[in-house]
Amino acid sequence: TPETQSSENTEKLSDSLKSLILLKAIIAAAKADGHISEKELTTIQDELSKLNLDLDINALIQSVDADPESIAKHVSNTELAAEVYLVSNLVIDQSNPAAKAYLDSLVKALKLPDELVQALSDSKE
Repeated sequence: TPETQSSENTEKLSDSLKSLILLKAIIAAAKADGHISEKELTTIQDELSKLNLDLDINALIQSVDADPESIAKHVSNTELAAEVYLVSNLVIDQSNPAAKAYLDSLVKALKLPDELVQALSDSKE
């Protein structure tokens, strides 16, 4: 039925949008220390290939700012906020002060509760 097709199309669109938000979060986190390392670039390319998005990776990297607020404004619920935090946390170098500061700012921008951040951080280790 047309209603079922519409629902499936909306679901695909929302999955693609979610994927794009997560990819942008990874790129922003990678850029947080001022440059994207080879390891970070590989992570970005791997994620892009997993997402089946037909995008120009270089253009996408150029278009994303390392600005937690710009990432957070596209996040509509706590579940997605937690995923954005997790993917960002995975890509950053915790020993880099600029990257760590970015992650702290991202937590504030996403309005994640401290308990959730702690649980997500514990699950990473």
